[in-house]
Amino acid sequence: MLTYQVAFASGGLYLRPRDMAKFGQLYLQHGVWNDEPVISPEWVEASTRETIAVPASENFFPGIISGYGYQWWLGTFPRGNTPFYFAAGWGGQYIVVFPSLEMVVVITGGSYETGDGGMFYRMVNDYILPAAL
Repeated sequence: MLTYQVAFASGGLYLRPRDMAKFGQLYLQHGVWNDEPVISPEWVEASTRETIAVPASENFFPGIISGYGYQWWLGTFPRGNTPFYFAAGWGGQYIVVFPSLEMVVVITGGSYETGDGGMFYRMVNDYILPAAL
């Protein structure tokens, strides 16, 4: 009898907020952790570069998200014209990297039924960016 193992690549990570922040920090540091390369800087650059443009008509954050890389959404917040990229998880889990501010933000949520992305936008635009800028 043959058995198969299937990789579930679209999710299934169970990370604490501090581990999410470490992952964002690893990307912010171009793949280097404790002076050791963990991910190649070429991969970090390639995965956070736009490979698919996201038109405003299909955008869950119109005017903010411009594209998608390899598992990273890319965009610019209007406040401070601040570029960023982020990984999004089910229910309002976000790892947000602001390279120009050298800042990583982690947001955890529980909006599993509504998928309220507005909470993400309001927290970053109305509170986090004003404090950082």
